[in-house]
Amino acid sequence: MYKLAGQFIWHYKMQSLAILLGMICSIALLTGIRSLVYSGVCSDLMNAKNIYGDWNYCIPEQEDTLELIT
Repeated sequence: MYKLAGQFIWHYKMQSLAILLGMICSIALLTGIRSLVYSGVCSDLMNAKNIYGDWNYCIPEQEDTLELIT
């Protein structure tokens, strides 16, 4: 099976190289888009923090909660 695949790749070198480069470019493009989306989300969070201030979280108070936190 691997020998047949290797022969196919060797016979169609340019097509195989084009497919490999296409996959690499697609992955790079998706990674770049994900980075831009993540940057936008972080920017929105920081903007909301500047407008509304920090968020404070409430923890239900029980007898052993303080011991678990510390």
